[in-house]
Amino acid sequence: MLWTRRVDHRLLGTWRSDAMLTLSEWVFAEGTSDRAKASLTSRFDKLIVRYTAEQVFTEFEGDQTVCSYRVIAIDPSSVAIVRRTDDGNEIQHIHFTEPSVLWVSAGRNREFFRRVKT
Repeated sequence: MLWTRRVDHRLLGTWRSDAMLTLSEWVFAEGTSDRAKASLTSRFDKLIVRYTAEQVFTEFEGDQTVCSYRVIAIDPSSVAIVRRTDDGNEIQHIHFTEPSVLWVSAGRNREFFRRVKT
């Protein structure tokens, strides 16, 4: 079966992790130490993700990755993609809460991202 490339234009562009929005509803596992909480929360705001029609670029504290992806489903509030990583394929469901905000699952929590204006 031949697939035509689907593009969700809501996704295209650059996005930065939003610590304030993410932490406003983040739930830590019972018994998580203050040190572990501080370590995790210090990482938010640092992840930058850029989507083109065929690739996703990530940058975190100077480390950069790039992988190809394809859109497998689109609905009014989300898009599902398959990312091709060194470890194989990974399905990711990306939800849009407004044109400039999206979120992805992070275990039992959500990490929010805001569109970066270029």
